[in-house]
Amino acid sequence: VVNKNIEGFLIQLFFMIKNHALQNNTSLDNVHLITFFPASMSKKKQGQIKKLFEDHFNINNVKFYSESIAPYQYFVQKEGAYSEDISVHLDIGGGTTDIVFYDKDGHHVISSVRFAGQDIFSDGYYDENKNNGWINYFFSEKLEPKLKDYEIHYINKEKLDSPSLINFLFNLKEAYEIKDKNLKISLEEEINSSESFSIIIFYFFSALFYYIAKLQKQLQESKYEKAPRYVTFSGNASRLLKAIDYEGNSFKKILKSIYKDILQVDTAKLELKFEENPKEITCKGGIEMYIKDIDIEDADLTQYWHGWDNSDNSNQSELKISDIENDQDIKQKITKEVFYFHNSFFDKYLNEIKKDYEIKTELIKSFKEIDEELIRDYLIRGLDLFHENKEDVIEGESFFFYPLKQILFELGKKAYEFEREK
Repeated sequence: VVNKNIEGFLIQLFFMIKNHALQNNTSLDNVHLITFFPASMSKKKQGQIKKLFEDHFNINNVKFYSESIAPYQYFVQKEGAYSEDISVHLDIGGGTTDIVFYDKDGHHVISSVRFAGQDIFSDGYYDENKNNGWINYFFSEKLEPKLKDYEIHYINKEKLDSPSLINFLFNLKEAYEIKDKNLKISLEEEINSSESFSIIIFYFFSALFYYIAKLQKQLQESKYEKAPRYVTFSGNASRLLKAIDYEGNSFKKILKSIYKDILQVDTAKLELKFEENPKEITCKGGIEMYIKDIDIEDADLTQYWHGWDNSDNSNQSELKISDIENDQDIKQKITKEVFYFHNSFFDKYLNEIKKDYEIKTELIKSFKEIDEELIRDYLIRGLDLFHENKEDVIEGESFFFYPLKQILFELGKKAYEFEREK
């Protein structure tokens, strides 16, 4: 059964759509809806949502598309991201990132991971709200004093978790009172001017790039044995790309470094594409699919790199959470993989842009400090928090990201201390 809040929200939405159509003398038979499902949503949940549409709308006028597929269709149809070679699209939301591998013949592999925008700004695994570096620096020290100076009403930060508060800050520049007083308040500009917090954004995207390269290596097909022709982006969190690297040149350097490290391949043709308003891309892609009657099923195309290399070719997806928790060897492999990525980021990948961003050696040294035992602790903590039922199979999970969620929080604290000492 669909959550009552979701059901109430959708029914109200249907009412508003119908009301708007009738006010404009439009027959309801001529109203067509396009809606999107995340790749991570189960078929059962999709069926429940579709039943709601059937009960309250003309189901013949509703198209259901994958949230993963629609954005890349926009880049293919409108931006020329079209090649015989494999390209990759990342749809980075708040809670999940959907990844699609595609070429001129369509899409071939989809992966959805629970590592996305809110992980950059979250309070970590231990709910340390008062120690969140992003909030302490950008809200308490940077933007809150400006709001008080100009007597602007703003939300009580105690009522929001840290990712929601950061989202509020991102949207602040669009608020009526800000525009009315012609104030220059922009979280993107504040992040861009911060050396230490910018590194965290690069770290986050590098982790996703690393996962993609490892997944390509695992697929063991010739078309995945090279760097992508295009890497395209959508979703709200992808706007962070433009916040610190407007043209994407620095991210391209890091991405090329990762592919050379993991796959040892030529990256000369690799290009990045992203838009000013990445959230609109899904809708634009959906409209393109609807107009051209492109109807694609994404079933049975999902693949995951679970966080360690499968040297014995065993079926990792059949393992249960209890198997991971009880297998010291698997936990050690995941720990070492995260440790390798962490060190490689600061020793190799970040080196590609160190001079461009004038990144101080002492900052890199501070950020890099971590030991394998701590990574292992974060992994175990993540397993406990995300999986109450230890008999769940691990299909659809990458444990590589579990320690990184806490590491990002710890980096935020270090960045705050660094900025205060400048």
